[in-house]
Amino acid sequence: MSHFKVSHKDAVRVFPEGKYDASIFRVEETDAEGRPLFSKKGEAMQKVVFECYTNGNSFKISQYFTAQSMAYLYKRLAAALGQEDQFKRDEFNAMNYVGHNLILDIEIEEDKGDGEQNRIKAFEKKPAGSAAPTPVIPRQVTAPKPRPVDNVATAREMDPSEIPFSAGDYTFS
Repeated sequence: MSHFKVSHKDAVRVFPEGKYDASIFRVEETDAEGRPLFSKKGEAMQKVVFECYTNGNSFKISQYFTAQSMAYLYKRLAAALGQEDQFKRDEFNAMNYVGHNLILDIEIEEDKGDGEQNRIKAFEKKPAGSAAPTPVIPRQVTAPKPRPVDNVATAREMDPSEIPFSAGDYTFS
C-alpha cells in the first residue's frame, strides 16, 4: 500500500476575498522556452506576478495582460502605481515597477475545470503615507547535524587510486 495520499481538498487553495497589500513580484514576457508570450488571438502578452501579504504570510497571484484588448486593465494597473501620465505617453511597462506596492482586491471565482480560484478584481493605489507591506522572510533552513560514525573502525582515509575522478577532469574558475 502506498504512503502517498492526496486529498481533493488540497488540490485548490484559495484565500478569502478582500483587499491585500501587494507588490509586483515578477513580470514575464516569455514562456519557459524563451518564446514571446502571445494570446490565442495573436496579441503580445505580459504576465505580471503579484505577491500578496497577509498575517505574516504571503501568496502569489498572476494576471495576464494583452497589448490591445486588455489595455484598459493595464491602464488600471498603471493608475494604481501612480503612473497614469506615463501610461498616457505610451511609456508605462510593469517591468519597470517590480517591487512597487499597491493594493489588490481579490475575489473567488468558480472555474468549471479547476473549481474555486482567486482572481484579481481591482488594482488600487496604496494610500499616501501608508507603510510598505512587510515582505515575508523565508524560513532559515538549517543543515542537518552530522551523524557520528557508527563504527569508527570502518572510517578510513581513501587511497587516491580509489577516487573515480581527478581535479584535472574539471575546470575551476
